[in-house]
Amino acid sequence: MANDVAAIQRTEYQRFPSLIREGGARAEWRKVAGDPITSQEAFLQRDNIFGTSHFTAQTEGSDPAVEDIDSVKNVVGSVVYEKLHRITRKQRRNNPNLPRRITEMMVDGALSTIANLFWTTFDGLDAVAHPGDQAPYLGGGGGAAFFADTFTAPNAQGNLLTTALSASSLATNISTMQDYLNPAGIPANVNVDPMNLLLVVGSALRKTAYDIVDQGGQGGGVTESGFSRGIEVAVDNYQIDANDWTLVAKSHRPVKMWIPQAPVYWIEERFGHIYFYCELEAKCFVEPDETGIIVNQVA
Repeated sequence: MANDVAAIQRTEYQRFPSLIREGGARAEWRKVAGDPITSQEAFLQRDNIFGTSHFTAQTEGSDPAVEDIDSVKNVVGSVVYEKLHRITRKQRRNNPNLPRRITEMMVDGALSTIANLFWTTFDGLDAVAHPGDQAPYLGGGGGAAFFADTFTAPNAQGNLLTTALSASSLATNISTMQDYLNPAGIPANVNVDPMNLLLVVGSALRKTAYDIVDQGGQGGGVTESGFSRGIEVAVDNYQIDANDWTLVAKSHRPVKMWIPQAPVYWIEERFGHIYFYCELEAKCFVEPDETGIIVNQVA
C-alpha cells in the first residue's frame, strides 16, 4: 500500500509547480507590482537617497553652499503562510480523484493568498505608513504621512485624489503624475507615455476603464486625440470599494511583492492518514518613494 501513496506523491508533486506557473487571473497583481523579488534573506531593505536640488549660480572664486543629503529606508520582514489537509486511506480509496482535487485547491489557495496580500496592501495605501513618515514626510496638516496622502513636506503635493473615473479625471491624474516632484523638490520626470501607464480598477469599473483607453476612442473627450490609448488595464477583483481606482507608472511600481519562498507542497502518510501540506513565504511592501502612483478614493 505504500506504493499507492508514493504514486500520489510523484504525480501531484509534478502537477503542483505547473499549476502554480499557470496562475491565470490570480496573477493579475503582477501587472501592477512587476516580477516579485525572490531573494532569500531574513530582512529586505529598500532605501532612497535624495537631496540634490537645482543648481544655483555661483560667484567666481567662491565655494557653493553645502547641501545636505537625506535618505529614507524601509526594512521588510516576510511572513510564513501554511495550509494542511488530511484524509483517511479509506477516503482515498472511495474517491480516487481526491488527491488531485486537493492539489488543485491548494494551488488556488496559495495563489489567492499571495494575490490577497498584494491587493489588501494596494487597496489600503491611505492607511499604510510612509517609510519616510515624520522624516521628512508630513501628511495633511503636518500629521502622520501615509503612502497615499496629501503631503505638506518635503513638498506640498499629493498622490491621493477623490475623483470618479472618467476620461477627464484620468487626464488630471496623468498631469498630476507628470508634475510630481522628487523629495528634493525638482520634477521627478515620470514617463507618462501611455505604454508606461497602468490603470488599476475593481471589477465594477472594468468596462469604464476599457472604454476610456479603447483604441477606437469610445471613451470620448481626451481619448479622441489618442491621449490615453495604449494605457494597460489591470483588474483588482479583491477590491472592496467599487468606485476606487489607481494610476501606476510601470517604470516605478512603488508597491511590490517579496516572495522569498514560493509555494512548496508535501504529501505523506502517517498512521493511516494522508496529509497534504503547503507552505509559502511572502510580503507586500511599499518602496521608500511614493512617486509613480496616484490613488483615487471616491466617496
